[in-house]
Amino acid sequence: MLDKGDRYNKDKPELSMVMEAGAALEGCARVLAFGRDKYSRKNWLKGLPLTSVVDSLQRHVVKFMNNEDTDEESKLAHVSHILCNALFLAQLYHTRPDCDDRVRL
Repeated sequence: MLDKGDRYNKDKPELSMVMEAGAALEGCARVLAFGRDKYSRKNWLKGLPLTSVVDSLQRHVVKFMNNEDTDEESKLAHVSHILCNALFLAQLYHTRPDCDDRVRL
């Protein structure tokens, strides 16, 4: 029998579960590649106002809900753009508080 090392992963997120959404991740990666070619790789990590990310996300949601499946410019699925914008929003929210330009009432 092979000895195995200890792992203390209780209460840690199982990031591998994200890989179970392969088609969605592939679409998001294609949007990221489109952005890399249009701007540069990691351009979004320089920081984007959160409201601009939400605006882009919502534009894609509106087009999708109006039965438009494919983005005219990128020729990629609107749902892939939605996921990519959601990824940007979540990452920037968690790591770049300076990008939070929401109106405080």
